[in-house]
Amino acid sequence: MKHRCVRQGADFIMGLILLILAIVLISVDVTNGAEAMLNKVGHFVSAPIALPGIYVNLAAWLLLFLSVALILRSVRLPHQKSADNDAERITIHLNSAAVTTMIALVVYVIVMPKVGFYLSTTALCAVISFSFSVKEKHLDGKDKKQLVKSAMLSLVFAACAVAVLQFVFTTFFNVIFP
Repeated sequence: MKHRCVRQGADFIMGLILLILAIVLISVDVTNGAEAMLNKVGHFVSAPIALPGIYVNLAAWLLLFLSVALILRSVRLPHQKSADNDAERITIHLNSAAVTTMIALVVYVIVMPKVGFYLSTTALCAVISFSFSVKEKHLDGKDKKQLVKSAMLSLVFAACAVAVLQFVFTTFFNVIFP
């Protein structure tokens, strides 16, 4: 019954995060009012489905309904008592790789406009790769040689991945990176 409690707690928190995201997306005016009704040439767009923000709004409303459903599914009703008292608490177990990934993504979003795409993306990929390799190999701080080797392999992997990403997107898709 403990795994069910953890899953329900994670569902509840994920539902709240997605609900907040949906509310933010709905509250932001993606279409910019009446200006969005005009296309680039100045002609009036008669079909509302042709507006650029309509798909974001549809996805946001769908996300809102699904997050509410997830929250309702995770909350236990009073008549659904379980044999465990532990099942009534919300407990979340975060592992170090997940926390490192979340922190790295937040830092990446903040640093990327200042440092640029190549350096920040290489650092992001290296940090994520290193954190998952440390978790997978069960490395601790005692074996410094293995940690340095894992860090170097992560850095080489990240540099190669960013180089391939840059080559493919600039060559084939004509995307200009910041």
